[in-house]
Formats: sequence, structure tokens, C-alpha cells
Amino acid sequence: MTTDLEREMKGGRRRMLRATLLLATLGVALVAGVYGLLRSVWGVGPIARPFDREAWTAPDRQPGDRLDRRARMVSNLVKRRLQVGMTRAEVEALLGPPDPDPLLAPSEEGEWIYLLGSTFLGKLRIVAWAFDDTDVDSPDAFEGASEAFEIRALRLGFDDQDRLDRIEIVSM
Repeated sequence: MTTDLEREMKGGRRRMLRATLLLATLGVALVAGVYGLLRSVWGVGPIARPFDREAWTAPDRQPGDRLDRRARMVSNLVKRRLQVGMTRAEVEALLGPPDPDPLLAPSEEGEWIYLLGSTFLGKLRIVAWAFDDTDVDSPDAFEGASEAFEIRALRLGFDDQDRLDRIEIVSM
């Protein structure tokens, strides 16, 4: 026969065990969330890798392969290899020529862009109406869908003496 004190002690242990499990679960979720954020924003974690010029400039083996490699190397590149004050020739020797992409034209003269990859943001619904002067009451309508992507790039700026003066990782 158990006494009230023993029952109360068992109940207290159960509550303590539940609270401990809850805190442990929340702690694991918090660590996983912070880790995921660091990985996605700054490229740290197991996906990050040291900068390797051959891998940076190598052509794709599969579509997007080179961009994936670049995204994993950019953190190490910016922290350890790429330095403000380097000449344009030194930057090109390190990274190769900038990416020629008409969609990502540099915002300033002397700016170089290196693509890092893209993230699928979702599908967009597009609706447009076309009116003509004669029939305002019944417009021609167009409805369609498109996919939205965020493009990440390394943007480098050079000063008048062709020295690197700005290093940015941008999303477009």
C-alpha cells in the first residue's frame, strides 16, 4: 500500500521527467533551427568547403553543379582569400573572369558578378488585361503562372586604380 507521500513523489518524478523531455526537445529544435539558418545565410556547416580555384571555374557536370560548388565555397573565399586592395588581375587569377549574364548586369561600371546559385521561391499567378480604344467593356485577359527564384551572387567592386574595394554577397 502506497502512502500519499509516495504517490506525490512518483507524480513529481513524472512531471520532472516530462518537463526534462520537453526542454530537451525544444533545445534540439532550437539548435537545429539556428544551424539551418547559419547554413542557409552564411554557408557554414557540412555543406561549406574550402575555396578551390579549379572547382570554382570548372564547368558543370550537371545543370547548376558549378553554382552549387561556388555557394559552398564562397564563405571560405571571402573570409580567407579575397581581400580588399587586390588588383583586378589578382582577382581574375583567383576566380577567373566574371560571369557573363545579361540578366545580372553590374549596377556600376567596374563591377564584377559571379553567380552562386538560386533558390526556388514558389509559383506566381500572373493576370493581365489588355484594353483597346474601341472595346473598353470587354478586355482581353491573360492568365498564367510563372516560377520565382532568388538568385545569389558574389558582387565585386573596383576603384579607379583597378583595386578591389567592395565585396558583397547579394540576392536578386
